[in-house]
Amino acid sequence: MDNFEGIIEGNKLIATNIEKGTDFATQDGGTMEFRLNMTLDGDTRVTELNFTTNSGGTWRQLSRLTYVRQK
Repeated sequence: MDNFEGIIEGNKLIATNIEKGTDFATQDGGTMEFRLNMTLDGDTRVTELNFTTNSGGTWRQLSRLTYVRQK
């Protein structure tokens, strides 16, 4: 289990483990790091899991979950 640290930007909580130096080895000898983005407003919550293989130079989406509150 990872412990994520992060910041709030606008309506998103951006949690990342990149500051902690937690990474995962890739088959080609590189490393992969992750961050978690969650929207914080409205009845819809979107959670995105992103990954980078270049220390945060670029991020790509690994998965996206959308939750809609039923009234």
